[in-house]
Amino acid sequence: MCELDDQIHPVINIEETIGKTVGRRIPSKPSKIQETGKAIYRARKFQVCPRGVFRFNSHEEANAWTSKMAVQRALTAEKS
Repeated sequence: MCELDDQIHPVINIEETIGKTVGRRIPSKPSKIQETGKAIYRARKFQVCPRGVFRFNSHEEANAWTSKMAVQRALTAEKS
């Protein structure tokens, strides 16, 4: 009966320090090209789709809407 009790209530030592953490990485620094691209992106306030929450019945419907908005955005960008 004692073994069953140990399985239901595991022993946790709160004072134990956590050792090695696996799976963490330090992200690399962005290159100059990436920084330049981000600066241009922010300066022009480029958006493919309008901001907000949109609900779709399927992924296909969402993809079609995104494509339509991207084309619409590209056409307005060409005019200006």
